[in-house]
Amino acid sequence: TGVSLPVITSTPITTATMGEPYSYDVDATGIPDPTYSLTIAPSGMTINSSTGVITWTPIEAQLGSNSVAVLATNLAGSDSQDFIIIVATALLAFESDGSSGDEAISPVILAVSLSKALSQTVTVDYSVTGGTATSGEDYTLSSGTLTFNPGETTQNISLTIVDNSINEPSETIIITLSNPTNATLGTNKTHTYTIIDDDDQTDPYTYGHIP
Repeated sequence: TGVSLPVITSTPITTATMGEPYSYDVDATGIPDPTYSLTIAPSGMTINSSTGVITWTPIEAQLGSNSVAVLATNLAGSDSQDFIIIVATALLAFESDGSSGDEAISPVILAVSLSKALSQTVTVDYSVTGGTATSGEDYTLSSGTLTFNPGETTQNISLTIVDNSINEPSETIIITLSNPTNATLGTNKTHTYTIIDDDDQTDPYTYGHIP
């Protein structure tokens, strides 16, 4: 039947929250099925040798960078994956990485969440960093800072959409979080909002009146 070298195909999860369970399912191809082990790991981290599932609950002493090295091994050889997990007191992120709505819907509320309530104030900056929509013509959003007071876990960005009469394709706005204090950015650091044009493109008065 033959054998083949293991190849790790999964992408590691590189953020974690102090006191919260962390899990990463390492996937690898290969014949026969590989077994898994950790060659470098922070204290308390374990891996299931058969399934490749890593579990860990980081403690306060592990805040910051933690090096990890995974090995997948079978009769043909092995493959390794090295990565660093950043442990934070809490993670900041958009609740989703994308959303959409008709251009008549305004304002659009984009929620940013803190993974757990903290006793200190948390801030994070936001700004438009890309997209096909034009500021001032299609939307209005100035750069700003969100502030999470102690105990708060959700803040909102209010995006104003301009409902014009121009027939145009759907357009996007990319908003990015940056420069957090007392927390670390999570997976959804950016949010792409898609403006769906609601003008009737079959309207003859738009494309030339037919008497």
